[in-house]
Amino acid sequence: MFVVNIRLLSPLTTRLSILYLDVRTSSDASKGSKLPAKVFIYGGSNTDGGINDSLYSGCTSADDGAILVSINYRIGPLGFMALNSADIYGNQGIKDILHVLECVQKSISALVVIQKKSFRTVCWCYRHPTLLQSSRLFKSALAESIALPSLESSSSLQQTGASYARTLKCSVDDKSCLQSKTVAELKSAYDNDKFINTGIGSASNLGVPSTFSHKFSPYVDRDVITENHQREGMDALSKYNSIKKIASAAPAYPLSLFNSSESPVVAAISTVITDAEFRCPGYHMAVLDRRKNMPAWMYEFIQNSTCVWLSTIEQEFASAYGASHTAELPYVCGNLHFDFTCRNTTCTGTSAEYDLSKQMRSLWTAVAEIGKPSTDDITWPEFQLSTDGSESPSMIFGNSSVPGSLDFSVF
Repeated sequence: MFVVNIRLLSPLTTRLSILYLDVRTSSDASKGSKLPAKVFIYGGSNTDGGINDSLYSGCTSADDGAILVSINYRIGPLGFMALNSADIYGNQGIKDILHVLECVQKSISALVVIQKKSFRTVCWCYRHPTLLQSSRLFKSALAESIALPSLESSSSLQQTGASYARTLKCSVDDKSCLQSKTVAELKSAYDNDKFINTGIGSASNLGVPSTFSHKFSPYVDRDVITENHQREGMDALSKYNSIKKIASAAPAYPLSLFNSSESPVVAAISTVITDAEFRCPGYHMAVLDRRKNMPAWMYEFIQNSTCVWLSTIEQEFASAYGASHTAELPYVCGNLHFDFTCRNTTCTGTSAEYDLSKQMRSLWTAVAEIGKPSTDDITWPEFQLSTDGSESPSMIFGNSSVPGSLDFSVF
């Protein structure tokens, strides 16, 4: 494994920030291997995450026939604070991602002994529409557990930045004061800023985020992000906007549908949120792709894992969480053994789960190699438009990988 340092100047410090890349490939790779490359970009609502997270520690391409580049980028106020009065213009985290993609495309042959023409895809586990306008940097994108990208409004981001500056006891136009703060002070201010931690969809993670939430997030700065690509699908997303209003969506989610659950109300709310944040946006993004004559593939992950994959979840609640957000990551990363020392818990997936992981990784690598998620053993049906959204071809990841269909007619 190669480790690469990228040095970038942070707007909130006078010192250079050092970002790390992990580059993994099989030990027998050579200059003539011409392996396809995948770039992994972790999620975390723009405030959490890092490539040293144990969830991604199994992300190795040793048996996948590919090179995997995992990248760090700035998050939270260091990555997304904007305060024009202090000459801080935001989207630093996006710039990091784009910079790394440029470096990978230009230098990966020198770093990991493959030729540049073998660079075929980005394993896109993040959700910024800016990456779509930089398609010259990659050929394909994979979006896992995708939620509708929510670009912050400029006015809201300015308010958040101003409040954060005041919490740091700095004037809103004093960049040098902001740069003088220590890491401990920056973290403390983030935790104690009342404005940032209040409001629907704020940094406190209360509710569903919106363009007016109090948070550090990407926004249209006319430089890195030149326009809001969500506008293209606004008509198609009108039903999505209404489904976020629980009251208007109630007729489609009667409690009678959830009588088999231990807590029907909790199950109903969970289903509404899942549909509003993941299922519906994913469907409409696929619809928009097809209307532009671009191929698209969809999947549903329904496997109830034996082990919990986050240290914040107790092992005894594994079955209760089921196939929730991020549950597919251990399978994609080939990391199904968990040793959470903070909870004194060790758990290993079953042989069937390891087989599912191998299948999923082979499909992800196929996207990098041939531009579509199919292998000699598994054919992933391409998404097709239908009049009402019912019977949409997809792949179902449960006990194994099975081609099937999903019903989106409620949207």
